[in-house]
Amino acid sequence: MPAYYEKFTGRTLLVCVGPDSALMLDLAALRAVRSATGLNFHRVLSATRFKFADALRRERNLGRPVELLHLALHASPEGVAFADGVADGSWLSERLFGVRIMLLASCRGDSIGDWLGVVPHVITLSEDISHEDAAVLTQHFWHNIGLSMEPGPALDEALTHCPPAVSEYVVRHW
Repeated sequence: MPAYYEKFTGRTLLVCVGPDSALMLDLAALRAVRSATGLNFHRVLSATRFKFADALRRERNLGRPVELLHLALHASPEGVAFADGVADGSWLSERLFGVRIMLLASCRGDSIGDWLGVVPHVITLSEDISHEDAAVLTQHFWHNIGLSMEPGPALDEALTHCPPAVSEYVVRHW
């Protein structure tokens, strides 16, 4: 295992899911990841900006900062839509220090991904894909990360399980 990823061993993925019930597919996918790889996750349902920031703060204070982040929230060029409003790139960047890998499993998230340079590996989608296709991408990407693959190859392999058009909408911000 590469030295860069040894630090992810035993780490927990923070998963924030919006109020849209269709986004819950990602949780089912991540349960399969946990079973296959042992990659644990904490979830924040109907995620608000406060609950999200509080989860990040709590983990930092407990000496286990969040390094892996999955956001199953709607996005637009204005920002990420939490249950209590939109968080723009500036607000997110102030809170994401220490996150190493982030998947924004949302359509039209590419503009906001450009703001998140504080995170070394950000993956977003530039256009709408189905919730089912997003769940497939989610499951295979995090499965590969759970197996200690680097983000680029993990994403490449995950995309082989998706319809070919999905790869046209994936944006790597690194």
